[in-house]
Amino acid sequence: NCEPEHFVVDTIRAVQPMRDKPGRGSKPTEELNAAIITGLKAWRQAAVERDFPRQLIVTGKAILPNKTVEKIAERPRAVTTPHIFFSTIEWKWGTYDDFRYGNEVVAAVKAVLKDHPDEEEEKREAARREKAFEQLLALANKQRREKLRAVFQDCWDAVAAVPTGNMVSRGRGADKRLEPELRCQAFMALPRRTAWPRYYEIIQEPISMATIKRLSNSATGAYTSLSEYAAAWHKMFANARTFNIDDSPIYRNSILLEQVFDETLVEAAAKHGLEADLIPDTI
Repeated sequence: NCEPEHFVVDTIRAVQPMRDKPGRGSKPTEELNAAIITGLKAWRQAAVERDFPRQLIVTGKAILPNKTVEKIAERPRAVTTPHIFFSTIEWKWGTYDDFRYGNEVVAAVKAVLKDHPDEEEEKREAARREKAFEQLLALANKQRREKLRAVFQDCWDAVAAVPTGNMVSRGRGADKRLEPELRCQAFMALPRRTAWPRYYEIIQEPISMATIKRLSNSATGAYTSLSEYAAAWHKMFANARTFNIDDSPIYRNSILLEQVFDETLVEAAAKHGLEADLIPDTI
């Protein structure tokens, strides 16, 4: 063929179908090895008596040679499908007649394995389950934390938005403007120690809205439940009533803002699916 371009020859690629690539499987114990051999020989005898009566001596060894039995017994946990008999453990009868004998042998091996669990595989499976559970738990904790932060933000926004009804001047110069006065202003930050030393003598657990905001946004999640979060707000309002005289503006604002907080907490918990987190006496 001096001009091959004029004589195109089709390329034919022969591939053996369903080539198997099984795992090696753990090395069987002597007890398992013996049990597999016994089980396979029992299957062989039953198969010959069923399909080739009175031909056990000759046909039996041909259908499932002892050498094949030994190879299967060396790696029984790898025998999970009859496709393994194409090459890994070559056995022509195992792939014959749509894997008829192959399926029966696989079933016989699995029956023996039920009484001989793989301890190493069980440990690996237990480790996989534990890892999967930890991942699921981490995801659940992350989702819960996101819901908590959403409730925290709703409560903060509600308390921070309550006006007194008065207008106050903010800024200087060109930036000077009138804005609604907010009832939470006195709660935003703690008083300076130098200016109010008496406050820190009376209040043993000082806390402000700034403190609550910082802890609620903490990466470590300082507040892990709505009850803990609510307790911080209630402590802040209680401190205000402890230090300030009755019927003073801050005293009255503490009562009003606490009511706003409690109502918002219930609404936000229902909105974000955390109703069960509200234990008795939280509100």
